[in-house]
Amino acid sequence: MNYSILNQYGITFQKQANGNIKIIANSKILDNFMFMFCRDKQKLEKFILILSQVLNNGFNSISEQDKYWDIEIGLQVYTGIIHNNTEFDLYFENEENETYPLSDIREIFSSLFEFIN
Repeated sequence: MNYSILNQYGITFQKQANGNIKIIANSKILDNFMFMFCRDKQKLEKFILILSQVLNNGFNSISEQDKYWDIEIGLQVYTGIIHNNTEFDLYFENEENETYPLSDIREIFSSLFEFIN
């Protein structure tokens, strides 16, 4: 786990007694986006592979479909978009988007994957 990156964004993971994972982050949008990935381990693994592919081989090495990651929580939709080799944006309805370094997002989600395994 990359504790340096996790601490930078105020991220902690905690397993609850009922088996669910509680995630806390400085950003509620990032918090919810990560939480929903906990429910779909295969999607999480694919997301990490796509992030790694972009970081290793460039933005043009992935399909247009793999640049967009929608997560639904009830009627709410969180969207993550890989914009280029270095940036990842998170959107939630009418709120302002949040931009993260692509390498940080890979480390965050790789740490989450490591935690749930």
